[in-house]
Amino acid sequence: QTMRKLHRWLMDVPPRKGDKTVGKTIVGVTTLVFVAILISGVVIWIPRTKKALKNRLQVSCNKGWRRFCYDSHVSLGFYTTLFLLVMALTGLTWSFTWYRTAAYSLFGGTAPKVENTPRPEYRQKGRKDAAKQPRPNGQRHAGGEKGRKGTTFNYAVWDKAADAVRQIYPTYKSVKLGTEGIEVAPNPKTDRRQTDKIQFDPQTGRLGSITYYKDAPASQTLKGWFYAFHTGSWGGMWTKVLYFLAAFIGGILPLSGYYLWYKRKFSSRRKR
Repeated sequence: QTMRKLHRWLMDVPPRKGDKTVGKTIVGVTTLVFVAILISGVVIWIPRTKKALKNRLQVSCNKGWRRFCYDSHVSLGFYTTLFLLVMALTGLTWSFTWYRTAAYSLFGGTAPKVENTPRPEYRQKGRKDAAKQPRPNGQRHAGGEKGRKGTTFNYAVWDKAADAVRQIYPTYKSVKLGTEGIEVAPNPKTDRRQTDKIQFDPQTGRLGSITYYKDAPASQTLKGWFYAFHTGSWGGMWTKVLYFLAAFIGGILPLSGYYLWYKRKFSSRRKR
């Protein structure tokens, strides 16, 4: 969770989903700049001759450290550009509302509405305060605003609901139970966010209607695809490995770029 907060918001977690913070804005803006750098780098990379193309597609390991850094920056940067662009362009859907709306519209869907609900980090105090109040056996105050207003939710019905879910889904990847519904990931072999949504009675635990992933609106399926292409989980372990290597090389590219800039700057000063 700490790594997730660092990656998405630079530890500046928004109090509610959809809210803006300085950290979230910095992540979004730098990602936009990253996209511009990648595209401009490809334009600069385009060779004028076939011989130059051959040189820019391979790394020389026997012509000195500076040439190795240059070839690594040029060649490896080109090979990883597509992966890095996919990561950046899909990641922006979580940074800006205007970009999310445009991205969903481009693929024929509508951006899902962001529920302005408090994040769990900001509900802890409310839970601790609620825990001090006397309650009937088997009941707890529900999290969020309803919990602070004094309403109760019988968590014991979750056992009954979970047993009913197991009857429908003998195998599954995960089951997420909440006060307003159940989300089931039926395929244990996929990392994509393919979930079926089940309504249930919070008083009795009786299951209601089921909205299957295949029948879900495009806004829900697109969210799963954006997440899968952002993390590299769309093709299983092999695409995850490729994404890891691309991200690792992407982190090295600025270092090699600054090194080449420094050497060029330093060399020009010595010649003077």
